[in-house]
Amino acid sequence: MRKPDWVSINPGKIGMDRLPQGGMYMKYNFNGKDINIPDEELDKLIDTFGISMDDAIQTWLEDNDYEENEIVEEMTKKAKDNRITATIHQAKGKEGKKREVKRKEDPDKEFLIKQFAELLDKMNVPYEVTNIGKIIEFSYQGEDYKIDLIKKRKAKN
Repeated sequence: MRKPDWVSINPGKIGMDRLPQGGMYMKYNFNGKDINIPDEELDKLIDTFGISMDDAIQTWLEDNDYEENEIVEEMTKKAKDNRITATIHQAKGKEGKKREVKRKEDPDKEFLIKQFAELLDKMNVPYEVTNIGKIIEFSYQGEDYKIDLIKKRKAKN
């Protein structure tokens, strides 16, 4: 971990302490309020943007809503005036066109389901074919059962 250049940003004072989890943080006094800024977050800002410790502290304070950035505020106001944010939120709620799913017919599976149905008929067991090539449901001795017929794919070589 890099050692900071302890120059303070007015009106704050900087100190250093350990977090209960064992990490280091910078104690920063901002407008009479002590703020704990994790060193790893400051280091990440410094490494990512190549900025000084003072700029990293300022960026952290703005990112965590302790200070307001005039440029960001101006851009947010313009976006609200142009209803850009409303358009974005409205777009999220729209769903695409639903397409109808066509079932692939599989005569082998349909044959097997019919065979199961005939067997259940012979046993006098009530049943229902809920999907012609896939599912048959029935009750046997007070219990409900469901057979879901799945055709395994051939192994790729």
